[in-house]
Amino acid sequence: MSKTFYFHIGLHKTATTFLQKKVFPECNSLFFIKRNELRLINKEGPFKGWKISRDFEMGFARSPEFWLDYGDQLIQAAIPEHILSKNQNVLISSEGITGARIFLRNTDPMIDPFSPVNDPHLLIFHFRNLRKIIAKYGFDNIKIILTIRRQDYWFASNYSQFSHLIPRASQLDFETQVEHMINPEFRYYWEGIWGNYKLIRDCVLEITGKGNYLILPHELLVENPSDYLHRLADFVDDDGVINSSIDVLNKNSTGENEWRTKKRMYYFKPYSFFDKYDTRVISFGFGKENSIVLSPHISNKVIAFFKSKNQQLDQDENLNLNKYGYYQKDPPLAYKKA
Repeated sequence: MSKTFYFHIGLHKTATTFLQKKVFPECNSLFFIKRNELRLINKEGPFKGWKISRDFEMGFARSPEFWLDYGDQLIQAAIPEHILSKNQNVLISSEGITGARIFLRNTDPMIDPFSPVNDPHLLIFHFRNLRKIIAKYGFDNIKIILTIRRQDYWFASNYSQFSHLIPRASQLDFETQVEHMINPEFRYYWEGIWGNYKLIRDCVLEITGKGNYLILPHELLVENPSDYLHRLADFVDDDGVINSSIDVLNKNSTGENEWRTKKRMYYFKPYSFFDKYDTRVISFGFGKENSIVLSPHISNKVIAFFKSKNQQLDQDENLNLNKYGYYQKDPPLAYKKA
C-alpha cells in the first residue's frame, strides 16, 4: 500500500498558525509533525557555547544538496520509528518551506541570519532531493497544500509581522517598500515574486503533478470556514479536521485594514541560551509609528500589478478569486484613517 507525505508550505500570514494549532492536530489517520519537532541541535558552532540548528524549514534556505546530507537525520528525528514502519500518511506544516519572508532586506543579519534570497523555482529542486529521502521510508507520493491571501493584505500583514526588524517602520516606509516589491526594476525579483501565486502554483504542479495539490485562499476561511475545512479534509482524506474549532484571530490586526507595528527584539548570546530561556529584550522603538493602514491607493496598485496572474490562476483552479477582489478594479476594502 502506498504512503503519502503531505506538505503544507505556507505562505506566511495565511492562517498557518491556526492550521498548525487548531486544525492539523485534529487529524485522525495522519501523523502530524509540529514545527518544533523538525529540528536537530547536535553540532558545536564556531564559538564556545554556540550550537548550529539543522532546521527542516531552514533546509529550504540552503542548497538542495542539504537534503541528501541531512534529510535522513531530520526525518528520523521527527517521525517515530513505529510510524515510519507502518502504512501511515504523514503531514508537515511549515510556512518557512517557501522562504517568503519579505520586508527583511537591510535588516541586521545577526537578528535574522536565515532571510534567504529565495525563489519559488528552487522548491522544485529541493523537493526533487527530498523525494529521494522520503522514498526510503515508503512514501511514494508527495502532496502539497498552498495557502494564499490577497496580495495587498498579504503585504500589509507581513510588514506588521516583521516590523520589529524594520528600523523606522511607518506608513510611508510601508507604502514605499510595497511599491518597490511590485517594481521589476527594484525588488520584485528579490521578494515580491512570492506574490505571484500562479508562479508558485506552476512550481508546485511540477513537483506533484495534477491532482496532488490544494490551494486554499485565506478569504474562504474567513467567509466560510466549514467549506474551507471540508475541502482540506477531502484532500488529506481525514475527517478529523472538520471538527476543528473556528477561532481565527489576527493578533497583529487592529481592524479590517489596519495593523499594529512591533517593537524591535534584541537577543542575548550565546544562541544556545535560547534553548532554555527567553532572551528577548524589547527596545523603545524610536522613530516608529504605532500602526499602518492599507489605503485604496496602494491596494489598487498591488491588485493591478498581479491582476493578470491572478486571473490565470483563477481560470485554471476555479478558486473564485474575483469574489475576493484578487483582480477587479477598486477591490473591496474597508478603509479607515489611522
